[in-house]
Amino acid sequence: MEMEQSVSDSSYRISKSWMINCVMLLSMMVQLLLTFGGALRYRSGSSVLQLVVWLGYMSADAMAIYVLGVMVHFQSRAIFGIWAPILLSHLGGPDTISAYSTPDNELWLRHLFTMLYQISVAVYVVYLSQLGGYLLAAAVLLLVVGISKYAERIMALRYSSLSQIVSSADPMNVFMQLEGERCDYLVMGLKQWRKSRNVKVTITDVWNSEGKELTENYMLCLSYALFKMNKRRYVNLYLHERYYNRTRDFLFAEELSHIPSPQKIFTVAEMELKFLYDLLFSKSSGTAFSKLGMVMRLVNICLIGITGFLIYRELASQRVVEETLYTQRMVAYALLSVAIVLEIVQFCRILTSDWSMVWLICARIQYIDNSCGRIGLDLYMAMLIQIVIQISSRFRKYCRGKYWKDQIAQYSIIDSCSHISPSIWKLTKFLHLTSFVTSWYNHTEPVEDDLKIFLVEQLKQRCSTEEDVENCRTQLMSYDFGLEVNQCEDLKWASQQDQEHLILHWHIATTICEMQREAKPSSNMQDQEIKRNIDISRTLSRYCAYLLVSTSKLLPLHPDIESVKHMDVHNELIRLADLGYNRMNTYERYSTLGHGAKLARELQQKPEQLRWKIISDYWGGVMIFYALKNKASVHAERLTVGGEFLTLLWAIVGHMGVGDQ
Repeated sequence: MEMEQSVSDSSYRISKSWMINCVMLLSMMVQLLLTFGGALRYRSGSSVLQLVVWLGYMSADAMAIYVLGVMVHFQSRAIFGIWAPILLSHLGGPDTISAYSTPDNELWLRHLFTMLYQISVAVYVVYLSQLGGYLLAAAVLLLVVGISKYAERIMALRYSSLSQIVSSADPMNVFMQLEGERCDYLVMGLKQWRKSRNVKVTITDVWNSEGKELTENYMLCLSYALFKMNKRRYVNLYLHERYYNRTRDFLFAEELSHIPSPQKIFTVAEMELKFLYDLLFSKSSGTAFSKLGMVMRLVNICLIGITGFLIYRELASQRVVEETLYTQRMVAYALLSVAIVLEIVQFCRILTSDWSMVWLICARIQYIDNSCGRIGLDLYMAMLIQIVIQISSRFRKYCRGKYWKDQIAQYSIIDSCSHISPSIWKLTKFLHLTSFVTSWYNHTEPVEDDLKIFLVEQLKQRCSTEEDVENCRTQLMSYDFGLEVNQCEDLKWASQQDQEHLILHWHIATTICEMQREAKPSSNMQDQEIKRNIDISRTLSRYCAYLLVSTSKLLPLHPDIESVKHMDVHNELIRLADLGYNRMNTYERYSTLGHGAKLARELQQKPEQLRWKIISDYWGGVMIFYALKNKASVHAERLTVGGEFLTLLWAIVGHMGVGDQ
C-alpha cells in the first residue's frame, strides 16, 4: 500500500513538473508574440492579429501568476528559484504593449498591489529553493531585472492614465496662454522655459538646424510638438490658442510650417498619432522611451548576460541523474536566451524610435547653442550626437514600417443587400447577427493622394474667406456650404435631416447616380475632373456608410438608432429585390430609401460635371463636420486597430483651433 502511494506521489510530481515546464515555455512564447504583435497592431487592421494579441495579453499575466502559485505549493526544486524571477519579467511585459485599451491604464493602482504580492511570492519561492553560491547570486540578479521591468509597467500605466496626462498637458496650456500670438511650437524644454528661455527648442530652431529644408527630422519634431499640444484636446483642456489666426493658418501657410503639400500634412498627422499611441498603449516617454529607459535596458542586458554565465557555470558542473532535471535545465537556458534577445531587440527599438530621434535632435541643437561656435566639449558632444542620429536614421529605414494601415474602409448598403437573400436576412435579424453579417461586405482600399488633396482644399476653401475663427468654424460645421458655393439652393432639403438620415440619403443617392452612369455611359467618361470627383464621392460615401454601420461611436449620433435606420433600409432593399434594382431610381415610397431615390433624381437633372462636384463637396463637408467632433477617447481606441482615416482628419482640424471644446 505504501509502495503504491509512493509511486502515485512520484507520478504526480513528474506530471506536475512537466506541466510547469510547458507553461513556462508557453509564457515565453506569449512574450515573443506580444513583443512583435504589439508592434504591428497600430499599423494593421487584421482582425486575426487583434484576436491573437488580445488572447496573449489576457493570458500572459494569468499564466505567470498561476505558475508562481504552483511553485509555492510544489515540493520546491532549485531551478524554481531561477524561474520565479523570470516570471516577474514576464509580468512586466514587453515595451510594445502595456495596455490593450485605455481603461487598462486607469487600473494601475490595482496592478501595483498585484505587483507587490507577486514580488513577495517570487522572493518566497527563491527562499524555498535553498539556492547557494553562484545560483543564489544569479537569482538575486534576475530578481532585480524582474522587479525593475514589472515596476516599469506600473509606471507606464500610471503615466498613461487620464489624471497624469492632464498633469503633463497643463504646462503646455500655461505656455500657450502666456505666449499669446507670438508663441512658437515648442518641441523640448517645456518644464524649464519659465526659468530660462534659452533651454527651450522650438520648431523654428529645428528648421534652422536642418538647413531650412523639409527633412524627415523636421517633420518628426513638428509632429512631436503638435502631439504635445493635442494631448490637451484628448483630456478636454481648454485650447487658448484657438482664437489666434496663427493657429488656424499654421498647417496651411507654407511660410509658417514649411509644409508644401497636403500629403505632407497627413504624414505629419500620422507621426503625431503614433506618439499618442505610444503614450496610451506602450511603455511611453515616461518609462521605456527615455534616457532612464535606455540605461535600464543596457543594465538588464548586462545582468541577464552575467546571470546566464553564472547559471551555466554552476549547472554544467553538476551531474544530471533524472530526465526531468535535464529538461528543466534546458528550459532555463531557453528562457534566459529569449530574455536577453528580447532586451537587445527592445533596446534597438528604443534607440531607433521617434522619441529618441526627437530627443537627439533637440540635444544636438542645445549643445550647438551652448557652444556659441567655440571648439569645446559642447561642440564635440553635438558632433557625437549627429553621428548617432545618422546611424540611427539608417537603421530606421529598415526597422520602421508605416505609421498606420494607410487603408480606408468601404461599405455599400445596396451591394451588401444584393448578396443577402430575404430568408438569410430574416434569420440574421432573429439571431441579432446583422452587424456581424454586414461586416463580411466591408473591404479596404488604399488612401489615394487625390483624396488628401481634396480634403485639404475643402478646409482651405471654407476658412480662406473668414478672418474670425468662430466664423470659420461655422463654415466648417455647415452642410449647406457646398450647396451654396455650387448655387444649388433647391437641394437644401436634403441637408436638413438628422445625422443617420443624412448619411443614408446621400449614400443611396450617390450609389444610384454611380449605377446610372455605369448603365448609360456619357461622352464625359474621359474627363479627368469628373472622374476624380466620382472616385472621391464613391470613396467617402462608402466610408461614411462603413462608419455608420461598423464604427458609429465616432459619429455624433445615438449609438443604437443607426442600426434601426440601417435595418429599415435593408428591409426595403430586400423587398425591392423582387422588382429589380434597376427600378430603384423610380422608387417613390416615403421612407429612407425613397428620400435617397428622390435626391438621386434631382441630382441627375444637373449637368454631370456639376452633379459630381455637388456630391463630392457634400461628402467633404460631412467628413470635416465629423472631424470637428471631439470624440477623443474613441479615436484613441481606433489607433489600436490600424488607425482610422477620420482620426487623421480629426488631428489636423484640431490644430486649426476649430474643433469642439
